[in-house]
Amino acid sequence: MPLVQTQTQASRVPPARPRPVAAGYAPLPNERLVFLLEDNADRVREMAEVLEALLPQHNVVVYARADEAVSEFDRLQPHIELCSLDHDLLVEPDDDAGDGRTITDAMACRAATCAVIVHTSNAPAGNAMVHTLQLGDWPVWRVYPLNDLAWIAGEWKATIQKLIVLGYVKP
Repeated sequence: MPLVQTQTQASRVPPARPRPVAAGYAPLPNERLVFLLEDNADRVREMAEVLEALLPQHNVVVYARADEAVSEFDRLQPHIELCSLDHDLLVEPDDDAGDGRTITDAMACRAATCAVIVHTSNAPAGNAMVHTLQLGDWPVWRVYPLNDLAWIAGEWKATIQKLIVLGYVKP
């Protein structure tokens, strides 16, 4: 499962097995995607390992900026089977990368087409993201990042396994 990343993130995503692409990535007709909004390279690396094990047929698109994620979501939406969204984004000091509410606000105005995991330690913002998605009838689950990166191989992985069992995501 290659990582697909935006051009601005090419230097920040770990070299696990990345396939950098330019903005405007065009998925193949039957390609299945996992859509990540995450600015932390260590988290992305851990998430990629979990996704490689659970969803090896999926490619992963990673965005660290909310504005880029929103602009690409519409185009990629038919291919996305799972979204996992962070709230607090910091790409560079003094750079406003937006936040996860930007994309959940946009998603709530669209037809729900995939399962969503909200993974942020910012409890008020995460709860607002979940509420917004629920108002838009998106199937949404909440995961709290605890114990550095351990939550990714723990609760985040278990949530994806549950989504597979429930039929929201096809392995």
